Amino acid sequence: MSTGPENLMAGYLLGELFADERARIDAIMATGAVTPVEAATLEAVHSIALYTIPTRPSPRVRENLLASLNGRMRYLPFLQRVADLLDIDADMAQTILTTVDHRVGWTEDDDGVRTRAVPAGPKLRGVQTALIRASAGTVLPRPSPATSARLLVLAGELRDDDGRLAGAGDQLRRPNGSRYRHEVHGRDEAIVLQITREDDESAS
Repeated sequence: MSTGPENLMAGYLLGELFADERARIDAIMATGAVTPVEAATLEAVHSIALYTIPTRPSPRVRENLLASLNGRMRYLPFLQRVADLLDIDADMAQTILTTVDHRVGWTEDDDGVRTRAVPAGPKLRGVQTALIRASAGTVLPRPSPATSARLLVLAGELRDDDGRLAGAGDQLRRPNGSRYRHEVHGRDEAIVLQITREDDESAS
């Protein structure tokens, strides 16, 4: 009986599999050729690796984890978080995440910054929900001081006014009235899910 993919993931993330085992996981991740049970298990493994390792994953573990996710599959660790933030089901969240790389549907806002509206559930009726792509060195559009916002970083790093960094999987809040500045740090673009509302977030 062969070992299930979920039992190989820890070794995969640490780069410690035999060549044939790694090839097997590579094939699964590249083609998405998994059963629903395997898909759910792999998603859970990635979520655990990203979010429940004590404190934060070591740089090596995190690097191997993110490198293991190729193409449209690389955002799957954020599936449940996106579904919860947008008040949508998992299928809709997966659709949003697997179409991030589509070239159509984006609006050019400023130099190096593009946005794309995404659907949200009934609890967020009237709230602006969008994906933002921002090139390295650019600053995310400043929100109106009359709004609050929640941000989920899907890729890249953001640096705030105080020099703190937020990376993939981190959530940020911009309180009502805040004009907090977030710059894309490093050489890679940032992809961010942003939820903006006119009233105070605490009322949600």
